[in-house]
Order: sequence, then structure tokens, then C-alpha cells
Amino acid sequence: MEREKELLREAGERLRKARLRKKLTQEKLAKLINTDRTAITRVEKGEQNISIGYLNRISTALDMKCQVRLVSNKREALAKE
Repeated sequence: MEREKELLREAGERLRKARLRKKLTQEKLAKLINTDRTAITRVEKGEQNISIGYLNRISTALDMKCQVRLVSNKREALAKE
């Protein structure tokens, strides 16, 4: 559970930095992806768990590449050897 919160905070921080680089307000980003500003605030603070589709909408609006990586623990263990 703690790892999940950490991942949400990290993703939110990356999205916030990308939004600021694009000189977009939360309100403008929200309009681009058809949502409200408070939803963007919750995502950037890592307070809202979002779907892959929603993440893709945000990253597309920010001209970011959205990558989802799923790797089994066994495969990760073998890669470390």
C-alpha cells in the first residue's frame, strides 16, 4: 500500500513538472482533457489513483510519452543476476 502511494506521488510530481514546462495552468489542462481542475490537483498531489486511459489523456495533452511497464518478479530477479 505504501509503495502504491509513493508511485502515485512520483507520477503526480512528474505530471506537475511537465504541465509547468508547458506553461499550462491546472484549469487549462483540465479543459484540454475534459475534466475539472480539482481532479488535476488530486492527481498532481498523488491523492487520486487514475486509470491508464486517464493517464494517457493527461500525458498526451502534455506531449509526454505514456509507458506502462509490467514485469514479473521472476523475470526481474533473473535480470539482476
